[in-house]
Amino acid sequence: MMLCGALDRAANTPNGPKFVIKGGVALELRLPGRARATNDLDLVAMCADHDLVATLDEALRAPYFNDAVDLLLLKDRLASEELTSVRRACEDTFRIRAEHAWPPEVVLPKHWRDPFKSMAQSVGLSITSIDDAESGLRALLDSIVNAASN
Repeated sequence: MMLCGALDRAANTPNGPKFVIKGGVALELRLPGRARATNDLDLVAMCADHDLVATLDEALRAPYFNDAVDLLLLKDRLASEELTSVRRACEDTFRIRAEHAWPPEVVLPKHWRDPFKSMAQSVGLSITSIDDAESGLRALLDSIVNAASN
């Protein structure tokens, strides 16, 4: 799903690439519950005079208001005993990417206000203001950072 979001963001850049999904995933989208199982994503990228790798890299690294909604949806479903594993995964990811310090600062851009609110309402999230979302994400991050080591 993260890849699909990145592909969508890349496709929505000026003169961005276009993508066609084929194979088992395409069948599952067209025939829910009736398509064959698949382990991969068959994808065709169409782009003219465009740096596809750089566009995808930027789309995968760029924060997006959907990520804030997703994290807030998961916040209450994350069991306290899972937080140590989540912390370790976060620390590894930040260490391997070596782009930002761990833990990150949580700052949600104010221009996300309207799209965040719309997305949050559409999925039934109780938090719909960007300021409350930022506070909720800070609380989640604090609980991850402070998770005990086993």
